Amino acid sequence: MTDQSNSKGRGCFFYGCIVALVLFVLLAVVAGTATYFGYRALKNLALQYTDTTVMPLPKVELPQAELERMQARFNAFNADVKAGRPVAPLVLTGNEINALINHSPGMAQVKDHVHVAIEGDQVKGEVSLPLDWFWMLGLKGRYLNGSGVFRVALQNGQLRVQADSLVVKGRALPEPFMAELRKQNLAEGVAKDADATAAIQKLESIEIKNGAVTLKARAP
Repeated sequence: MTDQSNSKGRGCFFYGCIVALVLFVLLAVVAGTATYFGYRALKNLALQYTDTTVMPLPKVELPQAELERMQARFNAFNADVKAGRPVAPLVLTGNEINALINHSPGMAQVKDHVHVAIEGDQVKGEVSLPLDWFWMLGLKGRYLNGSGVFRVALQNGQLRVQADSLVVKGRALPEPFMAELRKQNLAEGVAKDADATAAIQKLESIEIKNGAVTLKARAP
């Protein structure tokens, strides 16, 4: 996966649906808490919900031959969908998703900071993110270490991602915040991205089941 132009397409097509959304939701813990509790409250909560050290994340590496077969399946599916050709559904396990993250140039900045697992019909994301960009809140040198469990579905051409639970620094987020968050479609921002919207419209369904994600393309 060394072609940068193809990497951009893959980011919009797949990572925007699963991995980037998990990453976005856990980052939104900080922004969402700021909205709910206010700026001063977030500054007080920052020390409770952030760490000064990185949280080790599972490392996933596939054997080279298996990695190349998976990349070939992925690239073929992506090419057929873009070209409007009939194509069988693409099925990927959590390990394969992590391998795609690790070997895609477009994900180089986050590959050491995010891990994805598929458990039953849910997506679990773990992150350990540096928060230096929130320096104004005194978060320089601190990390957001957390995990979330999400449900992902594609309904009537609209991607829906809903949070079942979020845990940061080993603590569940305050229930009043989570109660509001569970009502939200965390993928609403996808509709504002023209490339992501175009990619989503080429899919008939996204199904999370039996520890794997299945992407089914619309019939040409």
